[in-house]
Formats: sequence, C-alpha cells, structure tokens
Amino acid sequence: MTWSEEDWAAGRCEAAVALDYQIPHAVPAGPMVAWPGMDQAAFDAKLTTMTNAQAAFVIAFEAFQKAEGDLHAKDAHMADVAVAALEEGRSQFTEGTTGREVIDSIPIEPSSQPPNQAVITVFTSPAPGQTHIVFSALHGTSFDVLHKGPGDTEFTKVADDIIETTFDTSGLSAATHDYKVIGQNTRGNGPESAVASITVA
Repeated sequence: MTWSEEDWAAGRCEAAVALDYQIPHAVPAGPMVAWPGMDQAAFDAKLTTMTNAQAAFVIAFEAFQKAEGDLHAKDAHMADVAVAALEEGRSQFTEGTTGREVIDSIPIEPSSQPPNQAVITVFTSPAPGQTHIVFSALHGTSFDVLHKGPGDTEFTKVADDIIETTFDTSGLSAATHDYKVIGQNTRGNGPESAVASITVA
C-alpha cells in the first residue's frame, strides 16, 4: 500500500496531535517549562554563560600554547648556553684539577637511564670524631648522602644533590655511624647503596 502526500500529511497531523496530548500544558496556556525553574529565560541565561565560558577557554588555551612554546624555546636556548659555558670552563682547567673534576661531572647530554645502585667504596674514620666516605654510581651525576648515628631509628639526609663523590664529617660521637648513598640523574634516583658502618673513635 502506498500513501499519497495527503495521507502523509494526515499521518503527520495525527502524530502531532497524539504527541500534543502527551505533553503537559500550562493552564492557562503559556510558555513550556522543561522542569520547575527551567523556563526560556533560565535556559537562555545558561546558554549565554556556557557560550562565554567556551570563548574564554579558547582564548586561555591559545595563550597557554603560546606560553608553552616560548618556554620550550627559552629552555633550548638555556641548554645551549649551559653547554657552551661548560666547554669554555673545561678549557680553563687542566685534567686532574679539582675544578676540571667538578666540571667534568656535569653531564652535557641528558641521561638515558636512571643510575645503577650506588656503591660506597671507602668508609673510614681518619681521626677522632671524623668519618670519610668515597662512593660512585654508574650513570649517577649527583648524590644524596644519608646518615644514622647511635640512638637514631632512621637515616637522615646529610648531603643533598652533591656532585662530589666524597663526603667528610667531623664532630661525631664515639660510636658506630652508618651511611647510605643514592645516585641521581635527570632520569631519577637509583637504588640506595648498602649500609656502610664506621666505628668512630
């Protein structure tokens, strides 16, 4: 069976009438309210607020992208300056000097992996009240040193992010003092070293 245009029109009218009966109407007749408090004015106000917020977001996001791009450019420039400064510094100190050792310990290229576990290779008490430790960690560019003295229940950080690979302490009590070392680089921290115990006279 086929429908004529008149039939389709009549069908649409009947559907519209049926739907109209299902929608509650104000008495007397008035603007439709989606739910209490959400009339046309409230809807228009929310739509305006949303539109303004969307426009403000677009502006803020564009500003953020520009600032992020500028930051990346400045970061790259500062990296170039740092590399140039290190190269210039190396030319001012001969190999084997303390200054050259410090400069050589500063990496030019970012680390590709975190440091290996730190190793304390020397731990002695060279004089009363003193301790001396020497340490290293493959891929480590700086170090934290932790100490636990007699009566302490936990280790305390006594050196933070140092580039030297030795650490000396004086004025300690005559007892056993424990040390641990953590290697660091741009990829993060390596595992803590084994505990090195030093008996201080």
